Parts: sequence; structure tokens; C-alpha cells
Amino acid sequence: MVTLLYGFAGMVLGVVFDRVAGLWTILVVSMLDIGLFQSPLFPMGEDAWWVKMLPGYHPMEVVFDAGLTAQSDTLVHLGWALGYLFLAGVIAVLLFYRLTGGQRTSRFQVIP
Repeated sequence: MVTLLYGFAGMVLGVVFDRVAGLWTILVVSMLDIGLFQSPLFPMGEDAWWVKMLPGYHPMEVVFDAGLTAQSDTLVHLGWALGYLFLAGVIAVLLFYRLTGGQRTSRFQVIP
């Protein structure tokens, strides 16, 4: 889920910036988000509001709840994660169709 979420975010950033700049931006942002801010080893106490707004917060909470705790409030975080995923997917698909003009290209030629 986190991979798809950041994949869609990379598609959006690739349209906004150049392809290579979008790729490097999404690599750095995803590493900071998942690797540093969502890590249980990151000493923060209560999560700050800006950490909860990052795309990796809710999917990683689902993973940590499933793997590290006996109590389960995963449905709330799973709902938010799916909402983020749906929103990022819709934005990425709309930008893709706007950029390509809705034309579908194929490498193969159809012979009637």
C-alpha cells in the first residue's frame, strides 16, 4: 500500500517537475517519511500533526499495530490509508490522461 501510494505521488511529481527531479524528490521524501519519521526508533513521544499528515503515517501504523501490539485500532488507520491511496490514484490518473490527451498507444499493430 505504501509503495502504491508513493508510486502515485511520484507520478504526480513527475508531471509537476521534470521526470528525473520528480524521481529524486519522491525518493528523498519517501526515505525521510518511512525511514525516519515513521520509525518506532525515532524518539518523538506523541506524533506531531505534520507527521500524521505524511502519506506513510497510516499504512505504517497498520503495520506496527499488526506486528507489535496486542490491541488493534487498525481499521481507523486502514480507512485513512485507503483514502489516501484512492485520492492519490485519482489525481495521478487524471493528470496522466490530461497529459496524454486520453490517447492510448500500442507498440503492436492490429491487423484487421
